Amino acid sequence: MPHMMPMLWMLIFILSFLFLFLLSTLIYFFHLPNLTYKKSHMTPHKWNWMW
Repeated sequence: MPHMMPMLWMLIFILSFLFLFLLSTLIYFFHLPNLTYKKSHMTPHKWNWMW
């Protein structure tokens, strides 16, 4: 690659890491209440956890 600055690589790495972290937290907060509170507390508890 022609003459890329290291700061640009650090920025791309940090942004991709933050995006992966945000995606994992979203998957965690969406899928874990569905798995744990499947029968008893379905919708209101989930949205209370989210907001």
